[in-house]
Amino acid sequence: RWLTAELRSNHAGELGAVMIYRGILAGSTDPVLRAFAEEHLATERQHLQTMESLLSQSKRSRLQWPWCVAGWFIGALPALIGNQWVYATIQTQVNRDAAVKVQRRRYFAFGTGHRAAKRLDPYTSCLNSDQFARGRKKNMAIVI
Repeated sequence: RWLTAELRSNHAGELGAVMIYRGILAGSTDPVLRAFAEEHLATERQHLQTMESLLSQSKRSRLQWPWCVAGWFIGALPALIGNQWVYATIQTQVNRDAAVKVQRRRYFAFGTGHRAAKRLDPYTSCLNSDQFARGRKKNMAIVI
């Protein structure tokens, strides 16, 4: 049951990601931004196909259409405003997703001992490392 819930959540996230990039393509005429969106769309489509191969149709979220609509608007609206808005929106979502993954891994590792938690949570050391902080600042500098 836990695994099905995780897969359902991941499937909805991948579906939303596909729609975000489709929204960007619908809202932008900038060739650089469109190339960026097309490249990421291809990756997200692969992720979605993987999730769909792991989760039967009957086990997927029944709210797929709202995820599609929301994802499309999350991509299209910033694309209509300007490229920097698209990159900022995507960076915000990536940061939020990473934080959620860290919290989930900590939750499921809790009580299994410190060493097990470290094995199950490779993101924690990355998120706390100076290297990650430098990389994040570098990504944000590109946005600005």
